[in-house]
Amino acid sequence: MSTILDLPNEIHIIIARYLRTRSLNSLLQTCRSLYASYLPHLWSTCTPKNYSRKTIIPLPHILVHASQHHIDSLVYHATLTEEFYNIVYHGLQTLQMGILYEDPREVNFMVVKPVPVKVLLLRNHPFVRKFVYHHKDVLPKEFWEVVAEEWKGLEVLTFSGLVDRNQGAVGAFWKACARVRELSILGYVFAVAAEIAARRRDEPTEGEDVINMHRSILSMLEFRDLCQLKVTRRQRWGSSEDPQKWPLLLLEQIKKTSKKLKRFEWDHIFADSPVRTVLEALEEECWPELCEICSGNAPCSDKDMSRILRALLTTVSPSLSQRRRKRRLTHFEHSTSGFGWLTYICLKELYFRNLQDLDIGRCSAVTSTMVLEILTGCPHLISLVAPYVFVRDVAKAQKSWVCLGLEKLVLYFAKQEGDEPAWESVVFGKIASLRRLLKLYLERDPHFSFFSDEPRSDDIMDLRTLDFRFPSTTTTTTTTTTATKSSSSKLEDSCNNDGGGRVGEGGADIRCWSSLVQLKHFTFDHDREELGLDELEWMIKTWSDLEWVSGAFTGIVRENTTTGRKDGLDGNGDEGGDEDDECVSHRQRQDWVWRQAELRGLNIDYPDTKW
Repeated sequence: MSTILDLPNEIHIIIARYLRTRSLNSLLQTCRSLYASYLPHLWSTCTPKNYSRKTIIPLPHILVHASQHHIDSLVYHATLTEEFYNIVYHGLQTLQMGILYEDPREVNFMVVKPVPVKVLLLRNHPFVRKFVYHHKDVLPKEFWEVVAEEWKGLEVLTFSGLVDRNQGAVGAFWKACARVRELSILGYVFAVAAEIAARRRDEPTEGEDVINMHRSILSMLEFRDLCQLKVTRRQRWGSSEDPQKWPLLLLEQIKKTSKKLKRFEWDHIFADSPVRTVLEALEEECWPELCEICSGNAPCSDKDMSRILRALLTTVSPSLSQRRRKRRLTHFEHSTSGFGWLTYICLKELYFRNLQDLDIGRCSAVTSTMVLEILTGCPHLISLVAPYVFVRDVAKAQKSWVCLGLEKLVLYFAKQEGDEPAWESVVFGKIASLRRLLKLYLERDPHFSFFSDEPRSDDIMDLRTLDFRFPSTTTTTTTTTTATKSSSSKLEDSCNNDGGGRVGEGGADIRCWSSLVQLKHFTFDHDREELGLDELEWMIKTWSDLEWVSGAFTGIVRENTTTGRKDGLDGNGDEGGDEDDECVSHRQRQDWVWRQAELRGLNIDYPDTKW
């Protein structure tokens, strides 16, 4: 009889992808055969230093060195000691050099490793295919020469740092950028320490000589293999900043030399508008494969965006021997007030049938009617991020939702005065029909728009949302397990048996979503909703793949192993509190919840808990 030990290694690799680290560690301790099969996967991605809420957890240098032959993805934080930089990882494919300086308790707080140490690390790993750099030092010519000339297989480059502003360093940097398939440049790039200080005094640093240097270097390069471009900058050094010219010079050269561009993401608030260059590229059929557009906070009016979308639909001819075809927009993201009716009408008339990812959650001009038409008109939608939709609009809609393949939904369901109780039940049923959902975020303002120049309207922010609570937990009380199971099964049956989600005359709650068996992330609005132990216990039992739940919970206490005190709220909503005999059952259920959370690696995040 065959057992798990008889499975081929290819099957073990697939199984390992679905196991959490705790489960993988337990599996390694069962026998030598499984230890040999699953150990490479455990070490395939290594982060020698992790930062948790409580403490810094470094891995011993000797342990990392002993397992270096298993590691193909590596994350090096800036505060690691030099002994880690001397390790050679023979199978390394992904190298991420992250930035975590925020903990003053760290011995190497704000210490930057010497550039020769980093150059040696790069030279020892010539087969890197993906490189992500986020350290805060100024990189010279030698660093980028290794990336451009010795890393022959580099495909992905994500850079957020500083390049020394001399012709040699700038030329080597652009040469490295021209070799990759996916290029992401984040933040302010070309500067030295003195110039950063000058920017903080709002002094201009990018003169005509620097612009000419970028222009001459870029004009000699070809971005033939580039498929994805991302240029972003959202933070300021001072109160004002001069426009930077290099992003537009880069885009001009990509327009001339790249024919494979599929994704264009532009969110640079200090660069000139790319609208004219993008329109010219589309009209001249420079990017025949472009199908993903992310404009972010870039200056782009509603009229300009609608012109880009209409130009995108223009027929293109990849070659004379092929039939002419039309571009299909599959991903669209916009974050400014430039999104209006002109842009929306273009999306609706031209691309609703093809859209897979749509992110308009930060756009203040989006209305409930627009969101409802998206839900009922985009059959291939996989991810939707939108501001809000009214419960009454969903309940009164004549059309049903067609985006049944949704895997991510970020949307606030707002109730207005005079709404009927049955309308809320309809919304619960609609969401229950999205059986492929992996992430469900139901907050009022997940993007913290009150920090932006265009905060979300108070008329929307003050509205209440769906009531997820069980009928018996309007106030946090303990209920018997038998009664909970009975009411839960009846409600789930009524939700699942009615395709439209109409559950009697109201009275629906979160138990309608037992069909969302693949759900991993769930967030509800902690300012407008408070759940209790009954709801949390139901989530853990029903959503077996749940990894993250966030919101306001009452009646939940967790023992703090560091201080020995209780964190959270007791059954009466008061911090701390002594238990009596009537709370024994409640306390046992809490212990079960936390045990299950630890075993499954479930992160329960609620603002009342003091970690």
